[in-house]
Amino acid sequence: MKKKWIFIPIAAVLVIGVILGSFLDLEINKGIYDAKNGFGLFIAAFGETPAYIAMGFIAYGFIHLAINHYKLTWQRIILIAVAVLGIAASTYFQGKHIFDKNAYYNTDKLIQLLGYGIAFLIALFGACCGYFFFRRTTCSAKQLLLILIIAYALLAAANGFNQIIKIIMCRPRYRVVVDHPDVFCNWWESGRSHKKWLIDNIPGYISEDFKSFPSGHMTNIVTLFYILPLLKRANKNIKIKDLYLILCACVWGIIVAYTRIRVGAHFLSDVSMGSLIAVIFAYVVNEFYLHFDKKFETAEVANQ
Repeated sequence: MKKKWIFIPIAAVLVIGVILGSFLDLEINKGIYDAKNGFGLFIAAFGETPAYIAMGFIAYGFIHLAINHYKLTWQRIILIAVAVLGIAASTYFQGKHIFDKNAYYNTDKLIQLLGYGIAFLIALFGACCGYFFFRRTTCSAKQLLLILIIAYALLAAANGFNQIIKIIMCRPRYRVVVDHPDVFCNWWESGRSHKKWLIDNIPGYISEDFKSFPSGHMTNIVTLFYILPLLKRANKNIKIKDLYLILCACVWGIIVAYTRIRVGAHFLSDVSMGSLIAVIFAYVVNEFYLHFDKKFETAEVANQ
């Protein structure tokens, strides 16, 4: 994204959100909490679906490269393996969210298997969209490979970092705090001791109840505000302005953030920090992409 200034106002708003959450987390959740809110549960299950569709979309990009641009067997095997890994990851994480404790909680194995089936269809839908998009790609094979690798890397790095912080902080979700007010932790405080005590002494609590900070949903969704314009670079026939794509991702992000707070899965500071992680990683990845993209542009000019 050449208009790098767009990262600044978004990051500033998110920092303000973290600061406000430091003082108002509990009050905000008390005001809007509704654990059984139907729309909130739906978003808990499918709020990250656009990101998982994108993973299927990107996966087909690797298949496109394997079929149309790389002829050596070992190259094709690697590209197809990466595509399969992407679809598998999309299926696993989306399927896991549908019937976990944050959404339509159900421990029945057949029901959970249904969730993974739905998730596979979502990933497959993304791959089908990728088929129609990449067959008219207008960039070189090397440029397309760079775009696809960066898109995957951003999703993996941002979410991986998010999960590490969750494991370290062990912040209790608000739905836990409702029943045990004394276990409330601010975002900078560790909830590890509370987690151990509750899981050891009160049946029903699991590790998932202590992954409030930061929000994984928000990290996944906010990465889209960079990935969507990035993928558009592979097909110059797409005339949608980057700003419109960013606005769509931001609007969806606001909806997801509100519902995550409403069902007691997160606090304001959680959704703000989850989003901020995505913006920071997107900025770093964008710098990396622009560096290499400039080299491609220079090479194209030299060959003309």
